[in-house]
Amino acid sequence: MSQSPSQKLVMQFLAELLRRTMGIADHEAHQRAVQAFVDELIPWFPPDAPPKVKSRLFDHLDIDERTEIISVAFSPAGHVCFRAWCNRLGLNPLMSSS
Repeated sequence: MSQSPSQKLVMQFLAELLRRTMGIADHEAHQRAVQAFVDELIPWFPPDAPPKVKSRLFDHLDIDERTEIISVAFSPAGHVCFRAWCNRLGLNPLMSSS
């Protein structure tokens, strides 16, 4: 089964976030790494978005290492960050690829 373009983009977004945060055991250091990732996206936030995202990015995130199935539900702040990440890349997650 092939993934939709938006699913592929979500996986790429997660991969970039995980590259920045994997292996950081200290909670505060992990939060700083996540915030640094978010801060880099601020120029692509919509005008009505808050300048800083201080809440969690996901309402649900489950990565089953055995089956390699990933289940994601963005929080409102996470959705803003995902759209900003797509905008930074010049992509629209709602458009289909050829």
